[in-house]
Amino acid sequence: MTNLYQCTIFALRLFCILVCLTPVGVQAQTATLPIYESFDSATLPLVYGDASGIHGLPGWDYSNDMPGCQLHFRQDALKHPGSKFVATLDNPQADCVNHLTVTFNAASLNVATDTLLLSFDWFSHGDESDVEDMVEVRGNPSAPWIKVIDLHESAPNFVWNQARDINLSALLANASQAFSAQTQVRFSQSDNFPIPTDGISLDDVSIELAASADSESASPEILLAKMVNYQNPNIVSGQQIEYKVTILNPTDLGAVDAENAVFELTDFADVTELVVGSVMTSQGVVVTGNTAGDTSVRVELGDVSDGASATVYFKAEATFDGEFEFGNQGSVSADNVSAFLTEDPTRDSGSADPTLARFVLPIQLPVFESFDAAVVSSGYRPPAEGGELLLPGLNGWTYVGESGTPGRIALRTDFRRRFIANTLGSGLILSMDNPSGGGINRSVLTFDGSGINVTEDQVLLSFDWFDHGDEGDFEDVVQIRGSSRDKWVTLYSFASNSNNGSWSSVRNIDISSALALANPPQGMSDAVQIRFSQTDNFPINTDGISLEDVTVEIAPKNSETDSPVPEVLIASMLDYVRQDVNEGDSLEYKVSIINPKDELAVVAQSVVFELPSLPEEYEVLAGSVFTSQGTVTIGNSPEDQTIRVELGDLSDGNSAAIYFRATPKFLGTLSFYNQGVVSADNVVQFHTQDPTRTLGPSETTIARFARIQRSIADLAIDHTYPVKGDTAMVSATGTDSIEPIVYSSDTPSICTLVSAQTIQFLARGTCTVRANQAGDAVYLDAIMSTLTFLVDNDTIDDAIDNCPLQANEDQADFEGDGIGDVCDDDDDGDGMSDAFEIANGLNPRNSFDRDADPDGDGFTNGQEAAFNTDPNVANEDLNSNGIPDITEQLQQRTIQSLPAVYQLLLD
Repeated sequence: MTNLYQCTIFALRLFCILVCLTPVGVQAQTATLPIYESFDSATLPLVYGDASGIHGLPGWDYSNDMPGCQLHFRQDALKHPGSKFVATLDNPQADCVNHLTVTFNAASLNVATDTLLLSFDWFSHGDESDVEDMVEVRGNPSAPWIKVIDLHESAPNFVWNQARDINLSALLANASQAFSAQTQVRFSQSDNFPIPTDGISLDDVSIELAASADSESASPEILLAKMVNYQNPNIVSGQQIEYKVTILNPTDLGAVDAENAVFELTDFADVTELVVGSVMTSQGVVVTGNTAGDTSVRVELGDVSDGASATVYFKAEATFDGEFEFGNQGSVSADNVSAFLTEDPTRDSGSADPTLARFVLPIQLPVFESFDAAVVSSGYRPPAEGGELLLPGLNGWTYVGESGTPGRIALRTDFRRRFIANTLGSGLILSMDNPSGGGINRSVLTFDGSGINVTEDQVLLSFDWFDHGDEGDFEDVVQIRGSSRDKWVTLYSFASNSNNGSWSSVRNIDISSALALANPPQGMSDAVQIRFSQTDNFPINTDGISLEDVTVEIAPKNSETDSPVPEVLIASMLDYVRQDVNEGDSLEYKVSIINPKDELAVVAQSVVFELPSLPEEYEVLAGSVFTSQGTVTIGNSPEDQTIRVELGDLSDGNSAAIYFRATPKFLGTLSFYNQGVVSADNVVQFHTQDPTRTLGPSETTIARFARIQRSIADLAIDHTYPVKGDTAMVSATGTDSIEPIVYSSDTPSICTLVSAQTIQFLARGTCTVRANQAGDAVYLDAIMSTLTFLVDNDTIDDAIDNCPLQANEDQADFEGDGIGDVCDDDDDGDGMSDAFEIANGLNPRNSFDRDADPDGDGFTNGQEAAFNTDPNVANEDLNSNGIPDITEQLQQRTIQSLPAVYQLLLD
């Protein structure tokens, strides 16, 4: 009896667990068509182990059938053209099933007249064939899944496989399903080993209509065509764009074949060039595009029969020249169809639209990059085929790794800059190393140099770099080029200036002169590029290079200083990291003092920089003053509140740099100003200039305080045990904002505010009170606080109330078990509930009736209660196993029905 009863309970519990784990009807935000998903917009977290919507990917969610499975957006050595991330379904700890599902709105589509196509790429990591390794579709979350493709049919391991233009409309129609506002496609994977011996990766998923109504086909009932930028990224120099062309002959009553269809793209946009050899077609012959010297594409597809489609892929490489959109557009024709232009289905202009891509914007000068805004990563890997990877959080910065090598760029926090005594400084530096073999890292800064004359304007590059024991190599250099079409010009050699285990400061390299003297000479464009390169074969800390505090700035001109002898000496001072100052932050200032190169060749003698006073809003950080030459005489002692640096002589064409930090005494949102003075034996004292401002000469350097963020604290009411009908005062400690704290109730049926701070309790239950406070000029809106507590129905303190959730004014407890009678379901403690005893004519306050047997069937009242049988009606036990036959019959029916019920719920 006991074993059968326990088995029944276990089966019921297992059934409940399985039902709870089945993600029926729980979906992420719905996506809109068309879908072109490369997964590059995924944000942290990049690993999912529990059912969840995917951050950064609207419409996508992940689930599994038991712990141990995971979805991982990978950015490591797995290569796929044009992608930053791939979505990997893996089983690192257990045998389980992964599901990656996209939910999209297809309510306006008809399965009989609209052709919806699914394409994707996938990589099998040695995954064994399993019945769950497949792609499915269903018209809505209540419909059964329809198998789309088996991921192991004709799919070799360890290579990227392609599925192209699977007709989802036909699959749904054949299963008598229709599209809805929540149509779903699901990618599933099952097995029991981690990558690299198991698992599946996905990329470049597209779900799109086969054709658009605004195609300019002369015979739209015969042929339609569209062309999309398949990965749909923003474009940077050298990146390749993959185009996809879909040519469809819609099914119709005429059943006319398109005879000898041809796709052509003869003229690429000026900023893109065909990648020769990249043209692929699902049918027919590539005539032009895959032979050296080809600059256009022509594919002869042959006949496209009624209801059929053909697909062409090709790539173009972007030549970077600033921020703007550009379009490419192909044409399609056939013997019985006049030539017409392709349509970009992502646009809705009402005509055949060219397929657009967009160049990203280079950063504007001046550049003061401390890398603090970078998005921390364990390592940014080079994209495939030599493309550039945009570094998140760093405007104008990209990373290029030599194709096929494990070089990487890593943003780390484990080093500090030497000129601030290893105690302060930015939180992040940019590190390039090679953790698992040889390779070349290249970090590229692109800035807008339009309007700069390299023979008249002096543009200066400065940076700090740390040598992690890097062996010298000819690729360890800093280079510049005026545009993406120019040759690289070397500015600096890391190898020739090796200083193992130390920071080196490189100051004021004249990049204007470097471009002007190049062979052939170069100018500056709206996309000037500076490249920091490093190559070697060991990881940090035995190899590699780190960068910090990269600046590119235009040297102050004569008109921007009030120096009486501008041809001898000019100076600028700026807030180096250029950001709003938050409470507790320190500002870093950089002072550049330059003796411009000219025909007089005058030496500035005994140059001195001073900051005689500071605004009262902040103070000098003692010990933070660093100079590239000379001596700091005031500023690095604890009591110092001014700065003086004696630089010595500064010869013609040379410059010096001074850095110092200041700590704000935070006062709220305001701008404040600082200005230093410079002098020499042969130069009268003059003020520094802020080169980021354009109001005129001798401008002060501006910084700006940000507002304070605080939380509301100590939210409380003045009643320890609130009861229905009472009122209480609510209070909290807010910020020093001039705005008041505002209280509200999240549960107005239980408790409500009857005045600004008075709360009234209306009913028994859980009350939640909220406190908010708006910001002012000094403080941001306070982080709100909530307080949740119980409201009772009697006046007995919960601490001594034997039934705190129900009113029982009289301490009543018949059997003395510490539980009040009104909330005790077994007053006499005989193991039979009061409800059972009352329903069957027993006395709920007489424990002796537990052992009675009024119907004489051999089962006591207590046993009948356990079996939930009637104690007044005799029950048979024909097999004498101590369980009433009626109970056994019910258990048997329950066990037999479980599989059918579970399958019904799954469906």
